Amino acid sequence: MAGSPSRQSRADRRDHVITATLDVIADQGVAGVTYRSVAAAAGVPFGSMTYYFASKDELLHAAFERFTHESFAHMDTATDVDEADLVDRLTSLVLAEADARPRDRLLLAEMYVLSYRDERYAQLTRAWMRRARAAIARTVGDRRARALDVAQEGLTLQRHFLPDELDEDLIRDTLNAVHVGVRDTSTLDGPR
Repeated sequence: MAGSPSRQSRADRRDHVITATLDVIADQGVAGVTYRSVAAAAGVPFGSMTYYFASKDELLHAAFERFTHESFAHMDTATDVDEADLVDRLTSLVLAEADARPRDRLLLAEMYVLSYRDERYAQLTRAWMRRARAAIARTVGDRRARALDVAQEGLTLQRHFLPDELDEDLIRDTLNAVHVGVRDTSTLDGPR
């Protein structure tokens, strides 16, 4: 029975293990993820780990799937605006991601590395990127959304490493220049 307490408890414990996995990745990197380290972080018996995840790879993939879904909420909220407010909202998103959510940046960096090495993670990353672009494209056309997404992602990275050189005004000016400067016609929207 799907709603039975034992099934719900198993689902809750599995969810808790995924959360602990993301914590271990943020603290120690993917290299620090073992059944033992995750079991300790989750407070579950080491021997029960394979009950929830048959392999470390399955565990990692589930964790990064969760991360992509959770991290997308910030983009979805930021882009649920009129076009006139889009640049300001993306500017706020860059500042928040670089300054207020360093854990997300660590997890994203780890996911990027896995994406270079493993096609399944590359697919997950591409789906996440396309979803972000589609969120922006609800407000502006696809070509402009692509350019704004690329600029936003690069600005976030730069803001993390060079916070004194990339202030709020420069972020806003850069995003505004992309927003205004990229032509968005239907003949240019196709894949390149």
